Amino acid sequence: MMKYLGVFLSDQPSRDGIQFTISALEDTIWQGSIVGTPTNISHDIHRTAGWSFTKGLFFAPNKVLVMGCTWVADSENDYEIISDAKSKYFTHHLNTQIQPHYTQFIDALKELYIEDKGKWFYNSIVLYGYNDIVFNAFPDLSNQLDKDGLIEIQWFLDKFEHLSQGVFKKKDSDLAVILHPYFRKSTSIFNNFNWEFIDEFLSFAKVADVKIKIKIDGDFLGYAPSFITGMEFEYWWGPKYNDDISSIPSGLTTYGSSDYEKLYYNLVKTEFVWKNDNDLYTFEMEEVKNEPAPTLKDTYTCRYVHSIYDSKNKSFNHFDGAIRAYDTDLMIDRLDKKMTEMGRRSQYTKLFRIDGSLPLSSWKSLVTKYLQGNPQIYEYFELQKPNIDLEKQDETKTAFEKYLPYSINKGEGIRLYVSYREKVKKKTINRYISSCDEILLENGKFKALEYFTVELVKAIRRVGASIDLPNDCLFIIPEDYYCNIPCITHGDTNTQKLVNETVDGIKLLITQLLKNNSNEVISFSLSWDIDENEVLISFIGHIFDLDLWFKSFDSIPTHRDGFKSWLTAQSKFIKENGIENQYPVLSEIIKDDGMLFFTRRLILKDIKNMSFPDKSNHNLYEIEFDEGKEDLAELLRTQQLYMAPLINVKKMICNKTGLNYIESPYSAIFNETQQELVDCEMLCFYWTDKPRPISIG
Repeated sequence: MMKYLGVFLSDQPSRDGIQFTISALEDTIWQGSIVGTPTNISHDIHRTAGWSFTKGLFFAPNKVLVMGCTWVADSENDYEIISDAKSKYFTHHLNTQIQPHYTQFIDALKELYIEDKGKWFYNSIVLYGYNDIVFNAFPDLSNQLDKDGLIEIQWFLDKFEHLSQGVFKKKDSDLAVILHPYFRKSTSIFNNFNWEFIDEFLSFAKVADVKIKIKIDGDFLGYAPSFITGMEFEYWWGPKYNDDISSIPSGLTTYGSSDYEKLYYNLVKTEFVWKNDNDLYTFEMEEVKNEPAPTLKDTYTCRYVHSIYDSKNKSFNHFDGAIRAYDTDLMIDRLDKKMTEMGRRSQYTKLFRIDGSLPLSSWKSLVTKYLQGNPQIYEYFELQKPNIDLEKQDETKTAFEKYLPYSINKGEGIRLYVSYREKVKKKTINRYISSCDEILLENGKFKALEYFTVELVKAIRRVGASIDLPNDCLFIIPEDYYCNIPCITHGDTNTQKLVNETVDGIKLLITQLLKNNSNEVISFSLSWDIDENEVLISFIGHIFDLDLWFKSFDSIPTHRDGFKSWLTAQSKFIKENGIENQYPVLSEIIKDDGMLFFTRRLILKDIKNMSFPDKSNHNLYEIEFDEGKEDLAELLRTQQLYMAPLINVKKMICNKTGLNYIESPYSAIFNETQQELVDCEMLCFYWTDKPRPISIG
């Protein structure tokens, strides 16, 4: 599988004006972080390419982002795994949505429910159906159908209320009718309706001297109380056109697809034909697909439009849309022929029609929206095509970012990350360090903790709480002012009290660092169980900003409702008390386990050799750069970037007691003692912009 980290949603307004609350964004990570959902090309459930998880909420000074991870199939085995997961996912999803309404829906159906005959389904509304069940339920509907099976909307809306998105509730019943599945992507009931077109089309029901008709699905009844409005973020719009029809070319025009369009839209070409008959201009358009409809046997469904323009009145007096369906043999013939050469050799299903006076601008907008997912209609109307670039773009990074993909300074505020993961069995102790870094040495891979963690443990103990350090880790000192504190996990008994004590310890440590005029930028992480999930909250910032943040609230609620409200308040605070910069690079600090973590870049990735000309003075060194590293040399020369050592602490003692510093009750941070590094090992050097002033000679 190929793995990609990306931004799924934000609290900023979308291009179509939708804006999510923090509470709604939290819901998305709560629901999608454990099991995940299929990742589909162009929101088509039949074109699943991978699997996505909503990883967490990232709070920054100018926005809140839903971060996600997508796994994309890279082999046949990957596709089989995803296909199996999708099948299980939808079986579970359908059962979960249908079950709460099952009994009530059967009661509403009465004699229409026939056990073992009908089939159940869910797509924004619980559905039950069999052939012609709608006309059995409402016989007067069948009497209103015209020769094409369309029903007049003006009459229909007297009896039914349009709830939204192609779902119509009977005004005196809980039963609902939906539109024909050919209004959906891939003409499949598994996909969403083309909402943009439906909404604009139905708006003409209120226009005088205009009659509109549409095709409903006769084979499914819905249960109105189960209806939930769906969301789909793929931006297609009905542009604002002028009324100049003279610029549209006469005759047949064909727009062929690029390889990208064939892949992404399943589209070979789109053909447009204008015919002039005195003052009336007839327009026909048909798209030609390269993949069969997924729910129909040996059938290619191609959208078709027919219209008549009255040049005297400068408006359309007729407009209809349909599906022309072909079997494989006919489609092979269709690919080689123009639309004008094929005649009527297709299975024709009319979906809608408008009769009356329709302005050219409205007609163009309706055509564009009906053909959602076909960028060639924009090209035909001489507008920029919607496009999605499948080519991987080169990341544009500054020279500084290449070598240090994070940098946070005093006054820039904090960054907060919240994620959920599957609950695991907790240790019997109430508070413990649950994560460690890993370090690769010549003799193997080892767990490692940054030595600064010892100071947090001492601070937590000073507020009367208990916590132990793991005994199977190396302790390392990165000699800069960035500090990574591992995750501290809390048990299920008195969780709120446990988290409060940990936060009190963090506050105490930060307050003392400020008294010492220190300059640390620290990453902290806390976790505990909420209902069926484990929450992990990770935050980074300069101690000045962390102190300001902690003073803004009394505690972090450990139950979900309170936690959601707390997150909303944090979004407001972070936006009002921070400055956005180009750092940190999200992909570099957001780790798979949900922590914000400063990953240091080793200098050996960027230099040929490092030597010490004076063996007795390790403060004097020479560097031989790789070719093309002039930018790195300039950063070092101008002191924007420095080298810092990573030290393995073998023995550190407390000067006051002579004990191992870890075991001593005294703290150097709290000015009670001093540390003496008795034995250590230089492991490597890395890049930083905040080196500590040390001597390593």
